[in-house]
Parts: sequence; C-alpha cells; structure tokens
Amino acid sequence: MPLLKQFISPCRRTFRKFATASSPDNICKHPNFVLKASQRYNEYKMTAYLYEHIKTKASYMHLEKSDTNKLFAVGFKTLPADNKGIPHILEHLTLCGSEKYPVRDPFFRMLRRSLSNYMNAWTFPYFTMYPFTTENESDYNNLMRIYVDAVFRPLLKREDFMQEGWRLEQRDLGDVDSEVEFKGVVFNEMKGALSDSNSVFENEWQKAMFEGSKFGVNSGGDPSEILRLGYEELVRFRNENYHPTNAYFVSYGDVNVLNVMEYLDSQIKEFEEKEKIDESGIDGFEIKGNETVYIDCPVDPIGEEEKQVKMVLSFYTNPVKDLYESFVMRLLSCLLLNGPASPMYKSLIETNLGNEYSPINGYDCNTPISTFSFGLQGISEGDVEKVKEIIFETLEKSMYEGFPMERIEAALHQIELSLKHKTSKFGIGIAQSLMMKWMHGINPLESLNLEQILNKLREELKDPNMFKSRIFKYFFKDPKFKIIISKPNKNYQKDLDEKESKILNELIKKNDKNKILKEALKVKQRQEENEDENILPCLEINEISKKGKDYSVLTKSINSTKLFLRETETNGINYFNAIIPFQNLSKSDLSFIPILSFMLSDLGVTTKSKAQFQQDIEQHTGGISFSPFLSPNLNDSNKANLGLSISSYALANNTNKMFNLISEALKSTNFNDIDHIKTLINSNASNAMSSISSQGHSYAMQFAASKLTKPQAIDELWTGLYYVRFLDMLKSKSIKEISETLHFLSSSLIALKDMRMFLVTQDKESVEFSINNFVSGFGSTSFKDSESFEHTAQSGSHSFIPLPFGCSFASLAIKAVPYLHKDAMALSVLAKLLTNKFLHKEIREKNGAYGGGASYSSLNGIFSFYSYRDPNPLKSIEIFKSTEEFVKSKPFDPKDLHEAKLGLFSAMDSPVDVQSEGVLLFEHGITDEMRQERRNRLFEITLEDVYRVAGNVLGSSDSSAVVLGKDDQDSKREFRDWEVTEFRDLIDQ
Repeated sequence: MPLLKQFISPCRRTFRKFATASSPDNICKHPNFVLKASQRYNEYKMTAYLYEHIKTKASYMHLEKSDTNKLFAVGFKTLPADNKGIPHILEHLTLCGSEKYPVRDPFFRMLRRSLSNYMNAWTFPYFTMYPFTTENESDYNNLMRIYVDAVFRPLLKREDFMQEGWRLEQRDLGDVDSEVEFKGVVFNEMKGALSDSNSVFENEWQKAMFEGSKFGVNSGGDPSEILRLGYEELVRFRNENYHPTNAYFVSYGDVNVLNVMEYLDSQIKEFEEKEKIDESGIDGFEIKGNETVYIDCPVDPIGEEEKQVKMVLSFYTNPVKDLYESFVMRLLSCLLLNGPASPMYKSLIETNLGNEYSPINGYDCNTPISTFSFGLQGISEGDVEKVKEIIFETLEKSMYEGFPMERIEAALHQIELSLKHKTSKFGIGIAQSLMMKWMHGINPLESLNLEQILNKLREELKDPNMFKSRIFKYFFKDPKFKIIISKPNKNYQKDLDEKESKILNELIKKNDKNKILKEALKVKQRQEENEDENILPCLEINEISKKGKDYSVLTKSINSTKLFLRETETNGINYFNAIIPFQNLSKSDLSFIPILSFMLSDLGVTTKSKAQFQQDIEQHTGGISFSPFLSPNLNDSNKANLGLSISSYALANNTNKMFNLISEALKSTNFNDIDHIKTLINSNASNAMSSISSQGHSYAMQFAASKLTKPQAIDELWTGLYYVRFLDMLKSKSIKEISETLHFLSSSLIALKDMRMFLVTQDKESVEFSINNFVSGFGSTSFKDSESFEHTAQSGSHSFIPLPFGCSFASLAIKAVPYLHKDAMALSVLAKLLTNKFLHKEIREKNGAYGGGASYSSLNGIFSFYSYRDPNPLKSIEIFKSTEEFVKSKPFDPKDLHEAKLGLFSAMDSPVDVQSEGVLLFEHGITDEMRQERRNRLFEITLEDVYRVAGNVLGSSDSSAVVLGKDDQDSKREFRDWEVTEFRDLIDQ
C-alpha cells in the first residue's frame, strides 16, 4: 500500500494525522450539554468541540469545518465474549425497525427516500458505528432521527433475528417434509467472508494473538458458532451496551449543532445514567509470547500446491494509548516494509521465497496492545524456519545500519501531501479514525493532534539511535512474539460443510418439523407484511435543483496532444491524468496491457536503482500509477476507445519533478530485471485471487457481460476472472519471453500520437511550461496495427464456474442501450425499482443472500442482475428471469417512481474529489450539456416509460448468466445443464 494511503486511511493497521493550534471561541451552548474541551486545527481549517450530556454522560464531538457534506454518527463499545457474532447480528437487527419507525427495514428504505451519499453501519472487533453523510439539511435531520431512534428504541423482533441472524427452514414451505436448511443473512455473509485463505488467516491470527481476551474472538461471527446464538442472549447484550451513557456521537461539517443537541437531548433525557463500559477488552489478558500456532486454511486455486503455506512472526509492541509511540512505530513499519527501498522487501519479496507479504503485515494499532508483524505467503513448509531467520537477520541489520534520512523525509512528505489532499469523503474518514481511538479510551482531541507529534518527531530525529533503540526494545530485548503458520487443507470446505450438516441434523432432531415450519412461516409473514412506509420521511423532488453541477474545463492542443485544463482551488496540489490511446491489438497483446501497467508502476527504471526511483516518487509525488483504460462509445456499446492511463499528483513546486518521473517510467522501465518481473507477477496473482471472495458479484457481473459486447470482453481480459487466470498462467511461462513482450508493447505505446492529458490546478499559467516540456519529450508516430481482437457474442450462455468458497455469486447480464440513448435514464430507474420493490425482498430477505439487486451501466450499455454471498444462486437466477413477468403486472406506483428518482439524483449529485471534477469530459467525452440532458430526462420519466423499456429489455435473448459457485459435487450436479468451466480452463474461453 502506498505510504499516503497508510497514513490517511482509517482502516485496519492505520492511523491518521491532524494538527492543532489555539482554542476557539465560537462555542455552541445548550443547557443540558456541557463543553468539556475544544481545539482548533489550522491545517484542516477545522475546530473540534467535545461535549457531554449532563444527565446521561453521553459523549458528543462536533468537528466544525466548512464542508457541505455533513456527517452524523453514533457508536457504542460492543466487545463480544465469544464467536457467536452478537455485535454483528445486533447491528443488522437494530436497523430492522424502531418505535417511531416500525417498518421492517427503515435503513434500506431510506436509501431510496433520501439524498444521502453515504449510509452504513459497521461492526468492528470492539465497537459498532452507525454513520451517514448528506449535503441536504432536511435529509440530515431526517436520517439523524431514524438512526437515533433505531439505536435507542429498536423493535428487535424475533422474526427479524431469524431473518438476519439464522434460522431453520424447509426448502419448500408448502411441504413440511421437504429438506431443512439453514438460512440467515449474517450466517451466509460470514460463510462467504471466511471462504478465502487470507480472511481465514486474519481471523485465526486475531484469535491466536489475543486468546483469552475479548479481542481473541470474531466479532462478525463464525458460522458454526452463530448457530449457537439465541434471541434472548442478543437482547441482553443490546440492553447492556446500547445506552446513552455508552454512546459516542459525532457530527461534522456545516451542521447546526444546537439543533443536533436539542434533538439528542429530547431522545436521551428520559434515560438514567448508568455505569459506563470502560473495559479495555484485554482486562486480565496475559501475553504468552514465543509460541508457534498452526492453523488450517482453504487451498488457493491458483497457487502451487507445494507452496501454499502462510507464515507470520508477530510481536507485541506498545500500548496504543501512547499516540506518539504509535506514530513512530507506523513510520518504522513504512521504512522496514514498504516498497523496493525497504530492507524487508529486499530480503523477503525479491528473493522469491514467497509470492507476497503475509495477509497480516506491518504495524497494527487497532488493538489495546499494538502488534508488529513480518511474514510471507506462498512459501513451502520447509522454508518457514528460513523465513524466520531472514526476518531476524534483516531486523538486526536495520538496527545497526539505520535508514537514510532521504527515506524518512520521503515518508514525511507523504504526510504533508495528505494534509493538503482534498477529498469529498473527508468527514466519513475522520469520524471512523476518531471513533477507533476514542473507543480505546484515547482523548479524542489529542488523537487529532498531528502538529504536536510531528514537532516531537523532528526533534527526536536528531538522535541517530531513534529507530535503533525501538528495534532493539521490541524485537530483541526480551521480545514477546507468536508465529502463526497456516497450511492448506484440501478438505477445508468439505470439513466445514460436514460440520454444518452435523449441527443441522442435531437441531432437526431437537426440533419438531412442524414447529420449524411454523417459525419459518412467521418469518415469511413478517417479510410480506404490508407496512405504512409513509411513516418514514421522504424528500420531495422539488427540493432537488433542476440544474446539475458544471465543471468548467478549458481545452487546447500542444503539438498532437490535447490538453484538458481545470482551474479550481486545490490547496496547492496539481493533479495529472493522461491517456495514451491505442486500437487494433491482438487478444494476446491486450491480455498483457494490465501486466504492462503494474510493471510501469512498480518495476523500476534503468537509470537508477529500484530503491532510488521509489524514493524519488515518494519524495516528490503522491505516487504514479498506470492502468488499462476503456471507454465505450456513447452511441454504440459495441465500440470503445482503448488506452493506457497515467495518474499522479504533486505539490505545485514539485510539478516538474512529477513529469520527469513519469517520463522516466515510460521511457526507461527496466524490463531486463527478470527477477523483479517474476516477483511482481507472483505478488499480483496472489492479490487478484484473494479479491474474488469479497468482490465475487463484480467478477460474476463482468464475466456475464463479457459474453455480450466486445468492450466488455476486453474489460474481462483486463479486470475479470480471465485476468486472474492469465496472471496465474504467467507464473509458469518464460519470464524472458514475458519481458520481451512487455518491452515491445511499452516501446510501441509511448511513441503514440494523440495522447491527451488532464490537469486540475489552481494556477494554470504556472504549469504550462512544465506541460510543454513533458509533451515535447514524446514521439508523434502511430502505433502499428496488429491482428485485431475479434469477439463473437454468446447470447443465451449459462456458465457455472466452481471456486473453493462457502457461498456463491450469481449474475444475469442483458445487452441494453448506450449512454446517449433516450431510454438510458428510464433503464436506470427500472433497475432501482426492481431492486427496491422486488429483488431486495426476494434475494436477501427470502433467499438468504447477503445482497442482491439490479444495475444498469449506461456507459457499458449492460443491464445486470446480481447476488452476493448467495446460498442458493440457481434460485436467484430464476428470480432474475422472473422480473419480466413481475413488471408485466405494473406493480409500481408514483411513490415508488419518486423514490427511484431520488436514489439516482443522490448518485448524480454526490460530491466528488477535486481531482475528479471534469474527468468525465476528459475520459469519456461526456459534456456538462450531456449530463444536464440526462438530468432533465430523469425529472420527466413516467411509469409508462419504465414499463416500455422493461418490455424491451427484460426477457431479451441477448443475455448471459453466470454463477461463481461452490466447488463440490452437489453444486456441479445442480448446474449439470449449464456449461461448467473450471477456473484453470478459463484461459481458453
């Protein structure tokens, strides 16, 4: 992960940086809240106010900043005692109706009744959080009321527990003797989440490191343990934890704080203060270091059988309440592990002992006692001891040799850049980061104080022993560590299935079948209740601006290069994108474009060492990335513009250096570095495979679409299952031949004419000289055409691809109309209506999948159905196909249409990062006028328009279905009438 993302991301193994200054005087006063502290943070033009509710002692933090994308969130510490998944299931159940809003799922229904650009709920190992963001004031107040009522007055119906948690249910509810199976949204979600080897490894690592504490369990729930959870136990847990005294509220942006206080007070003042939950989660936990723990993991389908061991050496380090020490340890993690310049990369990755760092890697400060991990995956069992020796040898060498000051300055430059980098989702990121520390008992104001930490750091950097002393302290002076080793088990999924089957049989024996059916019918009745949705607030269409957002972009030509230039406030950063176009490549050459992309990004150059080139990039830019680019024709979805995309950004005074580094990467990539090419292929192959279990619905949708149009077939080569398999295949090919192919493609592409560039800057005059120099360094000849990739549509295809996962993913794709077609917006409305009024209930609530719905990509001209972590994918395909008959009954009313439009307007008007303003014009030729025309059509669409386009598309024979399913004989029998394609055979498709 790039340094910048590590420093600013609020997710696992990360921390965030802010700065402080003098105290403010703009304080909001409410008689029932007391201000505990406040702090100004000049770097972010933000002020933090920490309040406490006098009666209940609820905590409330407001982050005042000029930002129209307002946030509200509430969190509770929810430390689980076991692996039953209580906090996770409770998070779901909390959003299944409340006292004031007694409808079955106000959360999902508000997704279509508001203009929020983010609504979610998160379960972490030690707390649960409910956040949303919106730019609309009425929306903000509506959603705040729903969230607060949900957390303090939930209905918690038993039937909702059975739907969201787990239940027994006959496959045929009309036959009491039909096969009984497990159902439940969270149950199936966790079966899918724990299907791939990386997720299993991370889960078992957490258990091993913190065994005997509340951090040594899976807060999401282990499927077999979820089946032991009773409804009453969940209710007790909720009553103990969801109380105003234990509540942490956060608001951010242009918020009317007095209104928030007034509403919060009205909702919580009836509660009495209770003893606050302040346990750390490791109370009584005793570190038992220097142990080796062995675990089983699923087999990776693309890994070499003899090299599928994962190994990590994890040290216990500092208490996370020491914010400065945690910051320094994060910096040390970057210096030891990140990129070709780091000692661990050189000794572990470049040696090709394994194919990638272990899933747990680096410094993790998200548990009360932080950890520091080093390890590899894709190694042989006989190399475990060798890896351990290399880790200690590398640490010892780093302790004595230290790190070049240039590398340290490069890391600090990334922090400086992150402080200036403007994002549209700043509020959600800072709220999560703040909550993660606050729940550990860290002063929330101090957790935002980066300036103080940086000042102390720069002072300590004068000490040459700064990092040496810490390496010695944590890794050599009486170190406490554990070694976790996973071995592949070919029967892993089979064993889980047998365990589940055994539990199922035991529960069937304990429960009368008639009782099981009676309970299942109660759930079905609850799912099919006609409820008064008018209880829920809903924005009116007339509250939406008729005029969309415009982003003025200037265009000019420099030689044969077209420049798109947007001038706006960027906080001193210049954002750069370029596209080098090409056409008429063979399938083989097209397959290598994504490989070429990550080689250009990471391989290094002939003019300097890999370490020096990486250091130069980090010291002068926010990173340089290359990627395949595909833009379907706006009038014909069978055609597309292809290219190689380049992106980077830098402080204004580093713009020349940014362009020089991009030129170096394009002209001087070291394709003779055979060993590093092998390393990068192995690493990317491992990462690609591990993404399937979490993004399987996307892979299924892409594979299905690839059967219908040439652009989508090319996209499958670049981002789909074909790409994953192609990477796997390259591992056994001649690296020398791969090098020659990449060198040829690279030298051909960078000589292309008609490059186009996009620059977002606050001072266009100052960058024009740099742009001219950059452009003049490239040739102006066209790429020589080769044999063009041919594609034949395979309408009506049904593909089953078995994979070693516990749950499935299904998709049905239908060829529709392109972006500029008059029916495009009506199809977007249809997708929303089908999801809201039919698919959510049928796929998630009844069929037990974690998610499902319909989507229409107007750019691709594809109408898609999908299911996510699905226990019954064949049933889902039937449901998708049944939408044609469903719509024929004209089931939608004006209110449904209103809600669908709101959802689409929300997406249209969602704030974008500054570097993305105007990017649609640059990438796809979509003008402000085109976007406004689509907006106008959305206002005007009627239900008759929706029914008309539904009749044209649903049921079309120009379609393709795919299921990524369980790799077992039962599944293969179930899909015996489909084309069954093993993963290893995808390369021939």
